[in-house]
Amino acid sequence: MREITFRDTLNNANVAMDAAKIVPTLAKSRKRLEVDKIKAIVKREMDITFDMATDEDVYQCLKMMTPYDLRLTLKACVEALGDSCDGEALNRINKSRVLALFFHVFAVYPQAILTSAEDFDAEQFAEIFPDFNGLVEVDFAKVRNFLPEQCRNVINQDELRAALGEDKIKQGQIVRDFIEATLATTGKGFNSTAFKALRREHYLPLFFRAVKFVNFGKTETPTEPSEPVVASLTFGQMQALFDAATKVSVDDDFDISDTLKIFEDNPVTVKDKFYLSVPDDHAIYYGLVAIATQDGEIAAIGHAEDGIIIERGTKKIFPHVVFDWQMIDKDKFINQRIFLIVMVPATAGEFFLRPMSRSLAESYGGELWTMEFNVEYHEPQTTDRPLCIDFGTSNTTAGTYDLTKGGQPEQVTFRDVTSDDIVFSEVLPTIVYVDSCHDGLVSYKHGYEAKREIIAAGYNTKATVFYEIKRWLNSLDTQEEVTDGRETATVTRREILEDYLLYVIRAAEQQFQVKFKNLHLTAPVKLRKKFLNEMEKIFAPRGYVVDKNSLDEGLATVYHYIAKQIENVGDTSGKILILDCGGGTTDMASCHYQIEKGKDWHVLKLETDFESGDSNFGGNNITYRILQMLKMKIAANLERNENLQIYDLIPDEDDDILSLIDYAYENKNEIYKRFEEEYARVESFIPTKFAEYTMRNERIKVKRNFYYLWQLAEAIKIEFFKSNLVNVDFEKKKKIFVRSPEEYYLSVRKDGRLQPQGDPMDGVEITIREINRILLPDLYAILKTLLSHYAEDELMKYKYRLSGQSCKINKFRDLFKEFVPGKHMRIPRKRGNEDKAQVDSVVLKKFCILGSIEYVRDAKALGKYKAIIEGNRTRRIYAVKSLVGRDERTLLERDGSLNIRKFPIETGDTKFLVRGTNNHIEREILYHFDKGDADNFTLADVIRIMSDETTYTKAEIEKGIGERLQEVELEKYGGKLQPIFCIAALDANDGYGFNVYQIGVSVNDIGATEYWLPKRRHFESYEDENLQTFFNGDK
Repeated sequence: MREITFRDTLNNANVAMDAAKIVPTLAKSRKRLEVDKIKAIVKREMDITFDMATDEDVYQCLKMMTPYDLRLTLKACVEALGDSCDGEALNRINKSRVLALFFHVFAVYPQAILTSAEDFDAEQFAEIFPDFNGLVEVDFAKVRNFLPEQCRNVINQDELRAALGEDKIKQGQIVRDFIEATLATTGKGFNSTAFKALRREHYLPLFFRAVKFVNFGKTETPTEPSEPVVASLTFGQMQALFDAATKVSVDDDFDISDTLKIFEDNPVTVKDKFYLSVPDDHAIYYGLVAIATQDGEIAAIGHAEDGIIIERGTKKIFPHVVFDWQMIDKDKFINQRIFLIVMVPATAGEFFLRPMSRSLAESYGGELWTMEFNVEYHEPQTTDRPLCIDFGTSNTTAGTYDLTKGGQPEQVTFRDVTSDDIVFSEVLPTIVYVDSCHDGLVSYKHGYEAKREIIAAGYNTKATVFYEIKRWLNSLDTQEEVTDGRETATVTRREILEDYLLYVIRAAEQQFQVKFKNLHLTAPVKLRKKFLNEMEKIFAPRGYVVDKNSLDEGLATVYHYIAKQIENVGDTSGKILILDCGGGTTDMASCHYQIEKGKDWHVLKLETDFESGDSNFGGNNITYRILQMLKMKIAANLERNENLQIYDLIPDEDDDILSLIDYAYENKNEIYKRFEEEYARVESFIPTKFAEYTMRNERIKVKRNFYYLWQLAEAIKIEFFKSNLVNVDFEKKKKIFVRSPEEYYLSVRKDGRLQPQGDPMDGVEITIREINRILLPDLYAILKTLLSHYAEDELMKYKYRLSGQSCKINKFRDLFKEFVPGKHMRIPRKRGNEDKAQVDSVVLKKFCILGSIEYVRDAKALGKYKAIIEGNRTRRIYAVKSLVGRDERTLLERDGSLNIRKFPIETGDTKFLVRGTNNHIEREILYHFDKGDADNFTLADVIRIMSDETTYTKAEIEKGIGERLQEVELEKYGGKLQPIFCIAALDANDGYGFNVYQIGVSVNDIGATEYWLPKRRHFESYEDENLQTFFNGDK
């Protein structure tokens, strides 16, 4: 796909219709607008000064703006001429169409894009091209691949000339390389030294004075999908329009998919592959396509979208017809098979840009094209096959089996609407965007659709956006105030999470054309019971059955390995340690499996335990470290014209870094000290902490800086996963991080103002060794946290399965060998790919969902074996301490031991500390003593209540707490024994945290000890509810 050029902008096919709808007055006659006036408007609206003199300069400057700023500039220019525009309609078209609209309605001093070379006399020309006696013909097909990608699909010499002229910054290098390659095919003499001595603006004109290209040919590369302006008609209006139109049959000219299958309650989407083949001389209007019965009654109203079809090994784009379920009159399809597809000629598209009414529809005097086709209407069957869902912090996957591919796993795919190409992904981003709050009714967009809205707004959405919603499991009933940018509403986190998962379920039901009733959701290993209970609360009222025996995420990931062992003839057993370092969290679980061959079936026994983890470390931490490095290197290059050396900021050698962290975990902060100080220093030059900005325009620019660098860092991280990469070539890899040249900029502070800096990566060098250095302390620290409490001989008893983003990094695997010999590690790799060492992140994400699907297929459907799954007590990685002054005492130790602490009855509050594996303080909790109503109990009752709410047994509670309560001695004041409070803490059996027990102890008048507990239990999570996020604007 070639890049959009200035020439394309002036000839955009949609621009006339857009102008008629958005600026109807200006659409009738083009208005002259001076460049100086445009400069003044941009300065006033955005406080940016651009150097503009020509229409091409204006175009280049507008391209650098965010979609939001571009629309703002267009509105301001329209208003400067005393006119107005339809803001809502303007917001619905994409950036390229806004650019086209600008140059359609405004006549900006036009000037040729390229400078003339007629001033060069024959002698000068001969010096540069000594063997050229006139135009030399060159076969374009032979030199096409020497061009940058955006120039390869041109169809004539004028387009080639215009396309090459687009790249201003690197024009000289591109043109020189292309000229040398071109002339090499002619065998003609060329004085490159004299040519390079010319001014850059003369390169192209002079070259095209010497060369004429032939044989451009056509390309099979799919072009960018069209984005129709969808017409909005009711059934009555469409019927009136159909009745008024001249119907023309195109059965002999068009072609159409043989049969459309419509399933009740399901829309027709691009996935259904109902498409048209339209001849070149019969272009259709994409915004309106309908279905009519043979009697002329409208049965469905939809529109067309481009989709890819592979014909004889070649990808081609065809218009696919899509319908929302609400716009399908199902009664019309019962007992009928043959229908008419109804299409609007593209030349009539402008008619539908006006607000539609019955009378307007009746006035339509144009043609409608029709052709016959078949429709099958089905009521979707409810399947017993479960829908498996792997709900992730950053991404989510889903799938089932035996619906379209026999007994094989089948994954749900989602249209990536953020891509320029037509792409379907098996991974859905876990993002929610608030689309509407009208009248208090909140609707959302999810995944890629949410991401598209965020990108369209230049990452500065007025609407509320939620990331990492899986982290809400312990606080689902918390309320969130949300906005769509106009209205506000209040919803619970539970509602947001529910809507996201229902979106995944609906996508699965639409793809497989069935209704699911059984759900198998892989659960976080340390929150398994809590997670499944919450999922049941959400889905049971909707008629879904949540499998309470669902696999945890770690076990699902490793099931690929276990399933192979089931086929072994003899009994087998083993121990596996599963390390999953995903996008937002890291978890480690152990699995002990035993396969016994029975007479009629195998028995698979699985014991799984949570061993350790870190809810604040994942792939996003790696992205952030790379972002920090990028920001500092760009600043050094722009400020001082030097390549910042990361080794100056983290000078310790690799072995020294490992030794420092081995000695004390806290040394990690010292290792990063200079690195963090430099990052803080460059914030004033390239700001990214957008939460600190309250002025609108500055906040937009700073927020865009953060997301620009984040996107770039993500792309570099993916490149980093390729083990054969030595350094990152930003020229060759330019398009890995932004989609078009106008996005190659950052806002940097110059002369006290934020100003755009084009191509900020120019001159920046990054090596893989540097990336390894900045990640080494973090990676080693997390591995030490996870593995250091194991004895070496204990680790040797396990086999290891690594999954997740970070586990793909060579340095991570190298560091893992500090604890575990390499032959015990297993990480799947791609085969048959030029980057054989690269492990694709999508493939790793699939391990969990595929293991889940295979498990429900093998164990529950096919009866290959009887599965017995047992979850033992989660290994405790935190200790709970009571802090009074400087006196710190343990209530709940990592090894499971228990204790109590006594407090005077008058105590108002106290402090708890949660300490992690490395004795690091993870949380500080201020506990307020409950002085409200309490119930009296015997000691046996207190122990029974505790045992019902914890993973501890009665015997363990009696020994650790009961015996200590019996040993409590009350002090006597004023001749009377004074009551006290005793505080204890126990792991909660519902949620990853602990319950605080405030036990009152007193002696009654007859000398008997009494105990009482507040009516409300107090739960605290081991991890801070406000877990680390990288998207709140403080980075």
